[in-house]
Amino acid sequence: MNFLHSPNINIKRRKKRDHKINNNEEKIYDKKQVSSKMIKDEYINNLNLKNYLSVVNPQYIEICPKKYLTRVSKTLDLSYLVKESDGKNFVNLIINDLSKNMTFVAEANPGTGVLTKHLLEAGIKVVHVYEPYECFYPILRKLQNEYPNRLEIRKGNILQMSKLYYMDLQDNKERINEILKDVPYTSWENESCMQVIGIITDKVFLRHLLLSVVFRTGFMSRGRTSFYLAIKPSIWDKLYVPQNKALMHFFYIMYQTLFDYKYLGEIDRLSYIPWPKHTLKQNKLINDKKFLKIVKIEPKSDLFNNSLKPNQIISYWYFVKYHLKSTNQRVIPELEKWIPGCGIRLIEKNYNIFTRFIDLTPTEFLNLHNEFISWPEYESCLFLSSAHSYIHIVNRNIESIDVSNLKNEKIANK
Repeated sequence: MNFLHSPNINIKRRKKRDHKINNNEEKIYDKKQVSSKMIKDEYINNLNLKNYLSVVNPQYIEICPKKYLTRVSKTLDLSYLVKESDGKNFVNLIINDLSKNMTFVAEANPGTGVLTKHLLEAGIKVVHVYEPYECFYPILRKLQNEYPNRLEIRKGNILQMSKLYYMDLQDNKERINEILKDVPYTSWENESCMQVIGIITDKVFLRHLLLSVVFRTGFMSRGRTSFYLAIKPSIWDKLYVPQNKALMHFFYIMYQTLFDYKYLGEIDRLSYIPWPKHTLKQNKLINDKKFLKIVKIEPKSDLFNNSLKPNQIISYWYFVKYHLKSTNQRVIPELEKWIPGCGIRLIEKNYNIFTRFIDLTPTEFLNLHNEFISWPEYESCLFLSSAHSYIHIVNRNIESIDVSNLKNEKIANK
């Protein structure tokens, strides 16, 4: 019995020991594979952000503001790239295009410099980083010492230019000028005066960017600014694909008319923190959970050389915005409110009583606007007064814009 029993005891001990070893190995395995195994097995919803960071960039756990170290229900003011390999991928995707013009390269919210390092290694002569949180400065200064005279650290979130602009209007300070310090003034037709690299996760920034082109403020106050952005697929679609909803179609029409943009590639969505919480809406936007698109967006250099003149851009913006308040607005009835009897002219241009504004392409919208402002009645119609009132009420930056150009368009067009 002793002979028979002894091996069983040894086997049990060995199994217990092996089980303990296997458990330890499994913990190590889980930790090392958290960024790949759980994603592969579609356990993304259960993936823990801090576990992920402990693998890809542990220093964020110690120094990053806590609100970025969890899943969030609302979009925060900024996002951080934390994964080294995607920092390299991002730079590889943009460097060929960026190297053609590096007038003033600015990186928004660098954090620990994951992207910054690869920009410098790729040969960018000087990178100006805008970081609002000083907790990252010691790491950025180490990088600054590694690349002498090639990295400048500035405090602030450059992607919140609209907020800074509004604050300047309230207290007459010079926040925008400080943010844009050393950015050269260039003519619109020349190369962009600034190249901004960052991420946007909502359409608020796109609205500001649109207004900055229309009113030549903020980013566009010194010339054209180009952007290399990581952007959610759902937001990119709003700029690139015609929309069924009137408000979104407004963004599509305006961006198609005023901007050039280029798709450059993709990077992993998990590489940017914070992560969004899981909602039914996000479950529908499955691609937003998987990857971000890397794109280039910049105002068209020939914007004012073709169908649109500088003093017409405000009226065009209002023309599109007003007539895309709903999907049911029809061309002839709406324009006859401004200029009674113009329907006959529109019918001659192949419009009919059923033609809706939302059915127009960007080119057709621009041509219709140019036709509208060419009519003799335009100068005295109520459209200009309506535009003035809307701008004054909705856009508080009206004081800094020479909107009187609207009334002078007829003269300038001659």
